[in-house]
Amino acid sequence: MKKELILLVRKALDNSIDDKYIENLIKEYPELEINGASFVTYYFNNELRGCIGTLTAYQPLYLDIINNAKLAAFSDHRFNPMIEEEFNKIDIEISILSEPVKVEYTSKGNLKEQISISDGIILEYQNKRATYLPSVWESIPDFDSFFISLGEKANIEEDIFKIHPNIFKYQVKKYSETIRNMNVVDSFYPSKKKELYKYFNVLNFSDIKPRALIVPHAGYMYSSKTADKAYSYIKGKEYKRVIVIGPSHHYSFKNISGSFFDYYDTPLGKLKIDSKYLNRLNEKFNLSFLKEAHLLEHSTETQMPFIKNYLDIPVIELIYNQEENLTELISYLLKDKNNLLVISSDLSHFLPLQEANRVDMNCFNGIKDINLELLEQCDACGINGIKSLLVNVKELNLKTRVLEYRTSFETTGDESSVVGYLSAIIY
Repeated sequence: MKKELILLVRKALDNSIDDKYIENLIKEYPELEINGASFVTYYFNNELRGCIGTLTAYQPLYLDIINNAKLAAFSDHRFNPMIEEEFNKIDIEISILSEPVKVEYTSKGNLKEQISISDGIILEYQNKRATYLPSVWESIPDFDSFFISLGEKANIEEDIFKIHPNIFKYQVKKYSETIRNMNVVDSFYPSKKKELYKYFNVLNFSDIKPRALIVPHAGYMYSSKTADKAYSYIKGKEYKRVIVIGPSHHYSFKNISGSFFDYYDTPLGKLKIDSKYLNRLNEKFNLSFLKEAHLLEHSTETQMPFIKNYLDIPVIELIYNQEENLTELISYLLKDKNNLLVISSDLSHFLPLQEANRVDMNCFNGIKDINLELLEQCDACGINGIKSLLVNVKELNLKTRVLEYRTSFETTGDESSVVGYLSAIIY
């Protein structure tokens, strides 16, 4: 039901709900016609953007969600009313509340014995009342601090543990949609569609269907022409999903981190994340999920507008640390011909032009000739992804074709310190 409830909130935001839609929704989920209490919460870039809800079930649940969706967006006094441009950038969380149960307690210690971090809490004193959803325990895990903060929210000035307020607890069933937001937009690539489309040229009409691409991930003004040479090969080809594999530039962590979001945002619209396949990878390879790493990582984010433009199919984002061996994972991914792999890597960084050319030829020839020894001398931030791919290319008797090599000199005219870029296809 998560998908339907999230859609209900989005339709409430843009006023696109009609009677026929509600009729079909209730037909499929008749429990939504029963009186229920809900909260609707919005987040933008992991920060609260609005939250309003109901503690008492007095109207059909579907209607309660619709009302709270609008109130949280436009009438939460802590925030400016939401504007239309924000609708597709927010994360949505819907909480369905159980009926509150009064907690009978004799002391603070006795109250503490009856409360767990899975409980939502309602605090009442005289004519004042406030509540915290269970998720608040994540940011205020200390019992005393939690209740003191809740008392402050209710504008109670007295010592909350001396006045013995009424306490109710309830459970929550939570439905949330998470979006991997754009974080390097307007620094690595433009946010405006008109400007973005200038970087896509569809130069190639080959019948070759790549199994994998090797592409750079620098700012589009430096590397997009090189990347586009590879992406043009996938135009019109059929795949079920694209798996983007890139190195972490900001965090050091163990294992491989998977993008356990629902959608990946781009200036051209959202890409659905293939959660079912990602969960299968998780079961087999015990992936981690370092959310902060994904939110900051440009090596993978810069690939998504290309994918949205040329294929517009579900994606998976995998980020690895600089030491990670990806050979087994890539072997598994290549066995499914419905997968397209994108290996993200720039080449040498900040060397004089001639030195960069010399070093980068190890990468160029190592990929072209599938020469693993030369790749040992390749200075690339995503070298582990490249080497792990090429090990499998050799074993599976696949072919490689290097499409372009260039450096930032072509853009800046500065020979003193350049970055190298290469694109290739595996087929």
